[in-house]
Amino acid sequence: PLVALGNYVMEEFGQPLHVFDADKLVGSQITVRQAQDGEKFTTLDSQEVVLQDGDIVICDEVNIIALGGVIGGEIAKVDEETKRIVVESAHFDPRHIRRTARRLHQLTDASKRFEKGLPVELAELGLGRFAHYLQQMEQLVIEEGDATDQDQYEWHLEERRLALTGVTDDGETTTEHAPISLSPTYVASYVGEQLASDEISQYLEQIGCHVTEEESQSFFTRVWGMSFLGDESHEEIEEYPLNVSPPWYRLDLTTSEELIEEVARLYGYENITPDSSFAAQMAKRDPFYEWCKRLRYSLKGLGYDEVHTYPYAKDGEVKLANPVREKTPFMRSSLREGMRYAAENNTSYGARVKLFEIATVFYTGGEKTHLSLYMAPQTDNEGRHLQCLRAGVLHILEEIDIAPLTVTQPEPRVVKWWYDGTEIGGYHVADHIVEIDLTTLYEVARFSDHQFTSLPDYPAVKRDITLSVFPDVPSEYLYRLLREYRNELCERITFADVYETESYKNVTFHLEYRAPDRSLTDDEVNEYVEYLVARVQSEVDAGWV
Repeated sequence: PLVALGNYVMEEFGQPLHVFDADKLVGSQITVRQAQDGEKFTTLDSQEVVLQDGDIVICDEVNIIALGGVIGGEIAKVDEETKRIVVESAHFDPRHIRRTARRLHQLTDASKRFEKGLPVELAELGLGRFAHYLQQMEQLVIEEGDATDQDQYEWHLEERRLALTGVTDDGETTTEHAPISLSPTYVASYVGEQLASDEISQYLEQIGCHVTEEESQSFFTRVWGMSFLGDESHEEIEEYPLNVSPPWYRLDLTTSEELIEEVARLYGYENITPDSSFAAQMAKRDPFYEWCKRLRYSLKGLGYDEVHTYPYAKDGEVKLANPVREKTPFMRSSLREGMRYAAENNTSYGARVKLFEIATVFYTGGEKTHLSLYMAPQTDNEGRHLQCLRAGVLHILEEIDIAPLTVTQPEPRVVKWWYDGTEIGGYHVADHIVEIDLTTLYEVARFSDHQFTSLPDYPAVKRDITLSVFPDVPSEYLYRLLREYRNELCERITFADVYETESYKNVTFHLEYRAPDRSLTDDEVNEYVEYLVARVQSEVDAGWV
């Protein structure tokens, strides 16, 4: 109950307290010091941690009994046998607490409050509140009742034996707040309304600030206005800068701008006259960001689902000084590990899983943006699946105006992707994951020029063709030939399907023809298709259906 009482005071006042068993302490003095590098400490939850220089520890004359502002120690914790207690209420430097709690992964209620900064005055108030509640408990009278009631209130009988024997304090007892100078004209430049000094003082005093006028620094300010006839007018008024001292419990009030925010809130946002005379400025767009955004839209349109994985990895080039998890102490240098984990979790929900991720990877020399793709295999034939994946990647890049890539296979189960002699990614057959370096690709790519036209007046004529070739003919090679020899009226060529046997494979493409000034006839389109297939046959031994 005593520990629960300390937690109750923390929730009520925001001041963390710690209760020690006085009989477990060695000696009559408690000191606060910085830990020595390599010292060991066992927390309340029986975890042994290794301390570093800069950690704040609370000690009796022999042992470390608490990690200041973070967590207590096992050696002096309160239990059912506790008869005497020592209550600690202190103020700690937020930077030390945050650094220690994050490094040791001890994100306690106390550390979360101390790392945000607390007023010094809360330490005494919190301790006084704890003593007040103890005094109330001493005055409780337990009425006679059944055995259940006796068990419920038995702990009050134990606490009736406790008595306050003394209070010891050390260090500063007040929060230092530097006075802030604030002029009415500066307030008007932000709020848009000319407020008098008395009105500003009234608003600030409502939130506990102490406000005085610096009469020795009075000056004249020219206030401009506009008449109904369009003539500019102005008047000069004498004003005095205000000297504002924020209350101790408002640690957030450190600048004049923060005071102006409070003045505007109390004045009422609804009372401020809107001003739209200023010119709106559009933020400068990042071309690479917009390009990646287009890529995301294209992938979603092709049936891919976007995933977001953790940026931490087991191996990499950039090691974290304070890793979130000990098993992943590096920042990732590849998206493959995260995509593999996402694929394993999603394939159980269905066979036709298509995933992608566009995210940052980290190297010693900086950062890059990568694209990771996963498409669940629909066949046990790895060669066929690879061809489907190649054609899919080419289709994706075509959607964002990238010319076809060069594909090599230096190893049986590894495929490399090249663009104009620059390696930009690869494909691992073992896990069916494609990874492309978008940063490098964007730097070396040649983009197609956009030509915007009106919506078509005539319908498109669609045809599907299937080319029958030997298994060793890459599907993307057929795709390139079709694009090279197509008629100018052929506005779209997309990969549709592939079927492969030991002796041949059938690759299907979807074609769309459209004329800007008329509706094409079947005979015209058939002639275009026959010509296109004939040109492809001249380059490779292929038939068509």
